[in-house]
Amino acid sequence: MSANTKQYSKKSFKKELFEWVKFNKKEAEKTNEGISYKVLDIPPMPKRIAKRLYSAFANPNSINPEDEKKIKHSSGLIIVTSKKDSQIDWIQSGRTLQRILL
Repeated sequence: MSANTKQYSKKSFKKELFEWVKFNKKEAEKTNEGISYKVLDIPPMPKRIAKRLYSAFANPNSINPEDEKKIKHSSGLIIVTSKKDSQIDWIQSGRTLQRILL
């Protein structure tokens, strides 16, 4: 949970996360990319409301217990990492994840 704590303590991380999260069906279908509200197990709502609520509650104290619970009750967990932080490494990590998921 230390990585979660680091991430959710950074404003830049939360800003990027909010750009990717699609808080309702219309938004998800319009962009056809990102992280669906369904995956995050949150109710659909207008983006402007969701961003305010989520930014108020998206912190290590509220996220960590929920994520810990999900991990404990999952049948498996895969973490894909890279040795470096470059675009080539990101692409390679994505390819590795694709192979795992196939």
